[in-house]
Amino acid sequence: MRRSRNILVLLAALALLASPAQADEFDRDGRYLGLNYAHGFNFIQEAIDRISGDKIDSDDTSGLNVRGGYRFLSWLSLETTYEFMGDFRTQSALGSTTIESHTLMLGPKFLIPTWRIQPYLLLGFGGQVAELDFTGKLGLLGERETSSEWNLAARPALGIDFYITKHVVANLELAGVLVAGKFENIGTSFSDPIYLSVGGGLQYRF
Repeated sequence: MRRSRNILVLLAALALLASPAQADEFDRDGRYLGLNYAHGFNFIQEAIDRISGDKIDSDDTSGLNVRGGYRFLSWLSLETTYEFMGDFRTQSALGSTTIESHTLMLGPKFLIPTWRIQPYLLLGFGGQVAELDFTGKLGLLGERETSSEWNLAARPALGIDFYITKHVVANLELAGVLVAGKFENIGTSFSDPIYLSVGGGLQYRF
């Protein structure tokens, strides 16, 4: 009986000693790279509807984002994210517009280091380049017009990192992209979210 008790005490002590080292595998500092697929839910038409009063129909799109960063503390990283979204299409009585979006963000990532499953808040700040292609209906507003426009942007995001191994991490993320500027081609100005990005992918921690 005494021997069994001693074995249980020894196992408990080993578990306590091993748990910090095991946690450090997932909370350690260091670099990481990731690639995500993302679906873009179009919110552009809501801002234009409200400002112009014109009825706008629009389609969602899909894209991808590439990210890299450095984890300084168990709860803090600095991350940069490039996100590409294919053509958002809007349709109105005046014509149709396609908008291709490129965003580049840099900002802090705040994590809850709960072993393998780690929720986070990511605050990205940077810019967006929008490639616009407008085609008027029935000759309205002239012929086809294209333009490229740059605006300041922000990309707040909520997500979860799931550690498959200490090096391979699965990621799920919900982000909103907000632009502070004016789309001359559309003829309106707004700072609403222009799209909602929902996606997931894999990261590699070095």
